[in-house]
Amino acid sequence: MRAGIPVLLLSASLFTSALTGQEAATYVTQLHLPADLYTEKGTALQKGNYDLQLRLEKGKSSLAFLKEEQPVAVVSGRPYGEETTGNWVVPVLGTLYLRSTADPIGTDEERHYSETGQAQYEYEKRKWKATLRAYRSVRPGEKGVRFVFQEIADDGVQTRNIFVLFLKNPQSQDRL
Repeated sequence: MRAGIPVLLLSASLFTSALTGQEAATYVTQLHLPADLYTEKGTALQKGNYDLQLRLEKGKSSLAFLKEEQPVAVVSGRPYGEETTGNWVVPVLGTLYLRSTADPIGTDEERHYSETGQAQYEYEKRKWKATLRAYRSVRPGEKGVRFVFQEIADDGVQTRNIFVLFLKNPQSQDRL
């Protein structure tokens, strides 16, 4: 998906926000899953590349995994708290920097070349407001993977949401 966000999903997001009177925050990025994962309902996410769309609206959050602009799975999130951290400290992915769909992405030519020769994430003028990280537990019996979304507001206040996926299908075994 080189050209940007799926137009259909973006249009639907904007239309929904206009109807409700509240603006939904939507963030996008691309990711490579290093292993197969499963949703709580048993939907398989095979190892490989995905486009991600994270939405925050009316206190609810969702993380959509897309392939060829089609949703493969959507996972609901919940607020992140100290009780949800525990032994979940082993990184599964590096830090993913998410771009708000409200931010312009520029043309291919503008994005290809930089003024300084640095990569985009190294620009001093670019302030990343949202990140996504994934962790698994140090305990071998726990088969969950927790995606942690962190957003930094303009006033510096940080909020976090957590999305739980599984290394094995939870429909075929006992849950965590």
